[in-house]
Amino acid sequence: MKKENITVLRKILYAVESGGQTYGKQNYGAFAGVAQNTPNEKAITIGAGQWYAEEARTLLLRIQEKYPAEFKKMDTAGIAEDLKKSWGTYGVTKTSAKGKCIISIISSDVGIKCQDALMEDQIKKYAASIEKKYGSLSDDAMMECINITHQGGSGALSRILAKTKKPYTLDNIYAALCTDPADKSNNNQVGDYERRQKIVYGFIQKYCVKEGVNTMGYSRQAVADLVNSWVGKKEADGSYKTIIDIYNGYKGPFPRGTKMQYGWAWCACTWSAVAIKLGYTPIMPIEISCYYLIEAAKKMGIWIENDAHVPKVGEAVLYYWKDGTNYAATDCTGVPDHVGTVTEVYEKAGYFVVTEGNYGNAVKIQLRRST
Repeated sequence: MKKENITVLRKILYAVESGGQTYGKQNYGAFAGVAQNTPNEKAITIGAGQWYAEEARTLLLRIQEKYPAEFKKMDTAGIAEDLKKSWGTYGVTKTSAKGKCIISIISSDVGIKCQDALMEDQIKKYAASIEKKYGSLSDDAMMECINITHQGGSGALSRILAKTKKPYTLDNIYAALCTDPADKSNNNQVGDYERRQKIVYGFIQKYCVKEGVNTMGYSRQAVADLVNSWVGKKEADGSYKTIIDIYNGYKGPFPRGTKMQYGWAWCACTWSAVAIKLGYTPIMPIEISCYYLIEAAKKMGIWIENDAHVPKVGEAVLYYWKDGTNYAATDCTGVPDHVGTVTEVYEKAGYFVVTEGNYGNAVKIQLRRST
């Protein structure tokens, strides 16, 4: 699987496990007690990926081994000693001292890093096992197979693929999955969770990196995902400075020889930091000035000033406030005031979604009309 699709699948699994079915959302501090999710559960379930019993222990062991000093400092309830035992029936409550301590550990910065790493490692292991047994699959088909395995195990996948029309495509696998509800002999098969499966299928269709990736491996969706991951960074708590630091850490020549200052307007810097972080500067101009960002785009031959242009995910959109409330009504001839990154497009509905740095002194998502 492409590296981008491993990240995409992590976000999909997080969304359906703890993120309220919303792509890009997750609850790193999630904690479910014994039998809270299903009656047959005998241990706790924790984290964005809803790791249960021994997998919950694996997550905490990973945090302890990777960040021993931080773990020791956060462990105020003797969790380290508990990790020496089996967690098959580990059933502390959410409100107990141990439960609160576990939540604190897994939702810390190091806990979040380890959760993401654990989920992506599991995805890679699933993929290797599936490919060994069933052969090479397209990334979207593989993502669906991993979804089934993650939820129901390898036996569930074998059962679904046994009734899947070949070749094993995303659509064919999903069609087989949708036949589970008709099997009245068992009402707890993976396909019986119809809403979950429909959401996962839709997310794979939408976010799997297939088209839109050129031969150099650039991905429009990677641009959107990165800038959306910064939503909420703001001046009030200083968190926006990480964006400035990414820009100032650039190893190439700075446009006009100028580094960014914390006190300057940082919308163009946000766009540029995305390009730098992803290594996309060959195709994304960088600047800290909206005016010079356009000039740089012109030099690269990618600037578009055309009322009929339909925005694409990953593109920059620049605003000239004096152009009026309908920014697409006239060509812009003035000096632009602001820039954002297109993250969703709804052409038929006549609007698109833009994530903008320094909008109200924070990174925020805005809906913009295109007609």
